[in-house]
Amino acid sequence: MKRYLLATLIIVACTFQINNALAVETDLNDELYEYLMANKTDGPSGSMYESFGTNFIFKRSSYDNNSNDFIYQYPNRITFPTRLILPVEKNDSCLSCHRLDYPAIADGKPIPTTKIMSENSSITTLTTDIADDILPMWGPKNKNIFWLSNRSSAGISKSYQLWKMDSTGNNKRQLTEENGDVVYYNVSKDENLVVYSTYNKAQSTYNIKILDLNTNTISEVISSDNIIDRPELSPDGNWIAYSEKVDNNWDIFVISTDGSTSKRLTDSENMDTNPMWSPNGAFIAYKTAPVSGDYNLTTENFIQFDKNNGTAEQIFSWEGVQSIQMSNWRPDGTGIAYTAEIVRYIDGSPFITYAAVYSDVVFRDNKAVAYPLMLSESTLGDRGAVFSPNNEKVAYWSWEPDGTSAIRVYDLKSGKNTKITSGGFAFYPYWSPDGNKIVFESYTENQRDIKMIKLDN
Repeated sequence: MKRYLLATLIIVACTFQINNALAVETDLNDELYEYLMANKTDGPSGSMYESFGTNFIFKRSSYDNNSNDFIYQYPNRITFPTRLILPVEKNDSCLSCHRLDYPAIADGKPIPTTKIMSENSSITTLTTDIADDILPMWGPKNKNIFWLSNRSSAGISKSYQLWKMDSTGNNKRQLTEENGDVVYYNVSKDENLVVYSTYNKAQSTYNIKILDLNTNTISEVISSDNIIDRPELSPDGNWIAYSEKVDNNWDIFVISTDGSTSKRLTDSENMDTNPMWSPNGAFIAYKTAPVSGDYNLTTENFIQFDKNNGTAEQIFSWEGVQSIQMSNWRPDGTGIAYTAEIVRYIDGSPFITYAAVYSDVVFRDNKAVAYPLMLSESTLGDRGAVFSPNNEKVAYWSWEPDGTSAIRVYDLKSGKNTKITSGGFAFYPYWSPDGNKIVFESYTENQRDIKMIKLDN
């Protein structure tokens, strides 16, 4: 006889330690609750997973999958307002799942301007163009900010290109002129190189290119008929890790920056994407998602990388909560920040949403063992957690009970959670190298801008 487990059941026999795990109940006004109900999506059923702990983080089922004696009925999903994500041309992967096309206040009122919460902090608007300004990244030297924009000198929307400005928002300069969108980019530690991926519409090819900021020259590292995504430059600047779709499946590759040596690091039935170098370049984390069988959730695996010959010495499989996507390495390499799917109660009803999570990671045998620390409070969900340069704090964005989104900072030493902004929609923070400022994406009245927070002590 099948045993059906409702999402409201709390599994107290925990396999992993859960810290900061208080039962969370979020109350909403009537307008926002109706807004969520109108945009929710159905949750799946499956026998591979169950939830545990008072925050309902998912783990592998302890039941025998082959006997089919267990079914977990997932609650409905909250559909998130989030930033614009550029799809790779013709990429059929799901970039719109559980996402609202545009953020909106539930009662239809105008979106308020994002404000700072502390009197000793300040907020500065760095871009005001009517075009979309997205994906800001601070240059490692603390002087420049890079971002993507579809602005043009004639005021006409065009493809997304790479831009640069100084930390005050002045001296804006377009760096690329590709025949197609620049989809993703990464800046070297010495700020001399920018690696980026783009799709050439005229030739129907996917490309990784390197921009030399000293000479303002661009060189092509690789061009392929296969879809290429998320190039990441190694800390020593010698290798580029990326994901490529080969024979209808995604795997992780590396290529030397001069394009002379290319290696395939994974070759599994899983969909392996989103490579991310550890601060010392010894490991490459990547998202892996099974593509066959029962309903599957994503996890992170780790490649121990031999930088001398560009090969994988060992792959460590994730031993932690399921349904996660990594967002950042801790600068000292001891831990990671990621987004985890959880079940949270909203006005008494369970919904699947997201939480910002921190984990120490220990590599032993062939496992990456991680114990989660929840960062979020009574929000509707959280995403985009990133570490401060001194390893002590984590910034992330939260969807607030009033329907807006805010930047929050969690202190790993004290456990204090501080809401930095209020009103409007603030997404995806990025720390300055000196740790005194945070740049983020802002959305107000159909306009996406880049803003900067100067923090107090």
